[in-house]
Amino acid sequence: MCQKRGSMVDLKQLGWGHWVIAPAEFETGFCSGMCPTPLPKDTHPSNHALLQTLLKSASVPSVCCSPSQTRSLTIFYRDELGRPTIRNFENMIIESCTCQ
Repeated sequence: MCQKRGSMVDLKQLGWGHWVIAPAEFETGFCSGMCPTPLPKDTHPSNHALLQTLLKSASVPSVCCSPSQTRSLTIFYRDELGRPTIRNFENMIIESCTCQ
């Protein structure tokens, strides 16, 4: 079933440890799982997804498990001149998933 799964991001492993001050790691999450047909209400599918499941055509792709809510992540880092900088990155952390 479509749901959010945990996924930790270690910025040092990405090679960003020399310029990112904080956070050193964060949980970003990812969406995974099946989207059954018909879509059950407890998966909170979009109206478009409901319509898409009714269109049984080779040219219309199946619905897939995708983020339905995200939130931002604030990163404290050194810019290209070495100045400490705080920046908010939108849609970095998945809060919930649905079939879309």
